[in-house]
Amino acid sequence: MAALTNINPPAMVPVANPLTNTCTAGPDTIPLQFGGKYQLRFVNTGALVTVTLDDPVSQNPGSATAFNPDVPISVAATTGVRTVTISADRFRDPVTGNMTLTYSISPTMTVEVHGPL
Repeated sequence: MAALTNINPPAMVPVANPLTNTCTAGPDTIPLQFGGKYQLRFVNTGALVTVTLDDPVSQNPGSATAFNPDVPISVAATTGVRTVTISADRFRDPVTGNMTLTYSISPTMTVEVHGPL
């Protein structure tokens, strides 16, 4: 498991030298501040990959026959770039303070973490 480091620009603006991290076979973790919003920018140079954002805090509504609050994000093959905005309140593990990312395949991808915004 690799811990990814967040960067702190005011918004998703071009940064001369953005901090990027190469994704591992996973899971990877990102430290998040409670109450913050973050932008994740995935840049994929390999095959199509699905990144799953673990949601450790959403509660089962009770009457659901199947419940999985995790969020899958597809990142296109070869030149895929995908940017998503997330809320730390949903994806931050209350025990560790980290968000966890897993991947459908071992990715050839980097992720930039911008925030909190």
